Amino acid sequence: MTEKRKFPKSHRIQVLMDVLSRWGRLDKNQIAEHVGSVLDENFESESFQRAIYRDLEDLVKNNRIQVEYFSRDGGVIEDYDPEVHRNVFCQWYIPGTESQITGSGHLKNHNGLFQAPKLLKNDFSILSGNSQADPRHRHLYFQIGSAFLCIKASFQALPFSLIVSRIHGAIEQKEMDEIKKLFGARASILKVPFPRLSSFKNGIRPGHFLIEFLDESSLTITDFHSSNGTSVYKLKISEADKIRSSGAIMNDYTLTSTWEDVDLSFVKPIKIIEKTTIELPLLLDAGDEFKILVV
Repeated sequence: MTEKRKFPKSHRIQVLMDVLSRWGRLDKNQIAEHVGSVLDENFESESFQRAIYRDLEDLVKNNRIQVEYFSRDGGVIEDYDPEVHRNVFCQWYIPGTESQITGSGHLKNHNGLFQAPKLLKNDFSILSGNSQADPRHRHLYFQIGSAFLCIKASFQALPFSLIVSRIHGAIEQKEMDEIKKLFGARASILKVPFPRLSSFKNGIRPGHFLIEFLDESSLTITDFHSSNGTSVYKLKISEADKIRSSGAIMNDYTLTSTWEDVDLSFVKPIKIIEKTTIELPLLLDAGDEFKILVV
């Protein structure tokens, strides 16, 4: 039996930096799990957890990364004092990515962008679409190329809104200002590289469509008079599970299959003409290219 290869500290730190660059903001356990996976280490071992924590402390001291502290209810602690603030949790990130949510770097690698307002950024994360639905969260599964991804939103963020738009460069401050003006301080934006989606046009159109999450079981959908429209397939739970499983399998095994291969003949689509309230689960279809499964 061959022994595991032992990597120097410098290599572990480089892997740690690569993980933060890819995934954005992460807590210590998430960092340890990702780094441990790359290095083939048991991330739950006490010695590895200590090593990761020391690495994080050194990187903060050298200003290569930054740390933010939160109370257990999710509030940001602006003036953290270890003598005063107890029972807190932390997230580390690379400077310049303060507005990123967990996993946003992974989305960016697939030519997508997501931006949430600061008061909600700890309620969102972007995961692999293989992730099972958590009953305490809302999940939005979608595919970009061969990547199957999921936006996970905590029920603590409710009510909140999400605008979906075609990507046309970075998300500019004027877009966020316009979105806040139109939809309030709890609105986020997802941009994806699909040419048939409508994009942000200042003063005319904020994107392709809007999802407003009202409570734990229902939402409203508004199409912004997009060129290719938005349709909704109201699903049973078993049907939603089947579609999610199909996406996960495609993510694992294929490079060419898309959700166009998923048979939706079992349910009639609802064309969104005006603001429509509908219960979950459902599949959103924007112009026959981009679909979002919401469960």
